[in-house]
This record gives sequence, structure tokens and C-alpha cells, in this order.
Amino acid sequence: MQTELVEKKKWISQSRFLHALNFCMLLPGPEAQQLAIYIGWLLHKTWGGIVAGSLFVIPSIFVLWALSYIYAAFGNIPWIAAVFYGLKPADPLTLGSAALLLLLIALLAGFRPAFRASRVDPMQALRHE
Repeated sequence: MQTELVEKKKWISQSRFLHALNFCMLLPGPEAQQLAIYIGWLLHKTWGGIVAGSLFVIPSIFVLWALSYIYAAFGNIPWIAAVFYGLKPADPLTLGSAALLLLLIALLAGFRPAFRASRVDPMQALRHE
């Protein structure tokens, strides 16, 4: 992430990136996702953070849906059944519903803090601490 954003694209400076990374390391959860959301917010404010967070989560949903489809359509073929041996959902609809529910919860849980944080200038907040 640092190589791409700082060295290749030069969207942010090295010191700003490291400063953001330090804050993300303090927060619970995946640092890369938090850093992507922060940099999205930094570059494009609220919508940048929302889009960056969404694009971080959405590909895994499509992978999960694709795996569910493969399991439902071809699960009776022995070698595919062997690949999915440890993944035995009740049915693909339940798995897809759970994935969709998790996506909605993640988006809603991240939207409110992102929206509230977008009204605060991070440098101003750091000066007051």
C-alpha cells in the first residue's frame, strides 16, 4: 500500500502515510482497511472514505457468492466436493444471505463513524490532545 500510494502515485507524503498508519495500528480491526478508508477520506472527504471502505469489502462478497454457486451447481462432482469438504453450509441461500447481512452491517457500522469523523479536521484534533 505504501509503495503504491506514496512512491508510485504520490497521492500522499511519506510522513502523512506513516502518521495515518500509526493511528490505524491503535484502532482495533484490520489496519489495511482502516488505512484505505482514511486515505479515501483524506483525498475525497466522506464519499472517498465510503467508496474506499466499500471497495475493500465488496470483492470478498463476490468471491463468496461465486463459491456458493460453484458448490450448489457442481457440488456432486467428486473433486469439487473434495475441495469444499470443510465448507458445508446449510444451503447457498443461507450463505449468501449471511454474506449480504454482514456487508450491510459493515457498511452501516462504518458509515456513522466515518460521517462524524468527516466533520473533524484531524490536524485540529491532534493539536488539542
